[in-house]
Amino acid sequence: MALVDRYILRQIVLSFVLVTGVLTAVVWLTTALRQIELVASQGQTFVVFLRITALAMPMLVMHLSPFALFIALVFTLNKLNGDSELVVLSASGVSQARLLRPVVMVTAILAGAVWVLTLFAVPATLREMRQAFVDVKLDLIGNLAQPGRFTSLEPGLTFHIRDRAPDGSMTGIFVDDKRDPQTHMTYVAARGVIARTPLGTFLVMEDGEIVRRNPATDQTSIISFDRYGFNLSSFVSTFRFSEFPPPERWTGELLTLMARPDIDPRLAGRIRGEFHDRIVNPLYLVAFALFAFAALGRARTTRQTRNVGVVYAILAVVALRVLGFGASGLAQREAWAVGHIYVVPHAGIA
Repeated sequence: MALVDRYILRQIVLSFVLVTGVLTAVVWLTTALRQIELVASQGQTFVVFLRITALAMPMLVMHLSPFALFIALVFTLNKLNGDSELVVLSASGVSQARLLRPVVMVTAILAGAVWVLTLFAVPATLREMRQAFVDVKLDLIGNLAQPGRFTSLEPGLTFHIRDRAPDGSMTGIFVDDKRDPQTHMTYVAARGVIARTPLGTFLVMEDGEIVRRNPATDQTSIISFDRYGFNLSSFVSTFRFSEFPPPERWTGELLTLMARPDIDPRLAGRIRGEFHDRIVNPLYLVAFALFAFAALGRARTTRQTRNVGVVYAILAVVALRVLGFGASGLAQREAWAVGHIYVVPHAGIA
């Protein structure tokens, strides 16, 4: 690699890292402020808050990388021209194609990294984020049942426990359920635990009784039990594998689902759009990089303005991405429009 390649590459990479860091931090901070409820009202630690919000970082980097590369290239090329370095290179016989080489190199590396993020890392972190929210809600239910306190999960449902063991099990359980106006249920158990199963989340109580009373007739019945599961699934968002939305599914799974004829048409459209978006997503880095180079890659004197080229490049970037979103939405509704998803970035590159 020639000295000029290393110099330009270093300038581009440093600018890209700085711009990506700033953009990601701004968007992450906006996202994190929405999740501050985890600490403020749900009793979670700041570490849990940071872990959940950090899981959104790969998705943010994936979406922001094309724009960050464009801004980095505009800044770098403008700086090189402002310092008359492009003029010197051009006077030394360096052609446009030769000057484009470091831009292509860094763009190819970033496009490969974004492709890995899109196909593998982003679905994995989105799944992990969803599971983290489920764990938070499950932990919330466990924390609500504080020893010696009557706690209400919702109007008409009251919990009370006498004590909690270090392993998480509870003793002296009392549950009063008045949510159904036709039947008043009271559960009393010697001990119990909160268990998460494939069927849902349950408060599993042992050695207790159920007191059922009809408020209208005042009739009461008592049922003894050795073990009983009180369903808490309505308070905990549990998701089965088949319920993951398309952005959280593995890429191979999307491809398999696209081949199934019995899938719901609306879900099939979302899966189709998500799969093809993942394939073409890195191409936007290439298109945006070429837009920036076309606007500022040619040496200009101090008397020649570069602002017009920058404005045209920005308009081209915005127009191309809007067309990409439109093509993706159309492909979700109509299968014949899938080709448009590929036409848009290739047209930008061309």
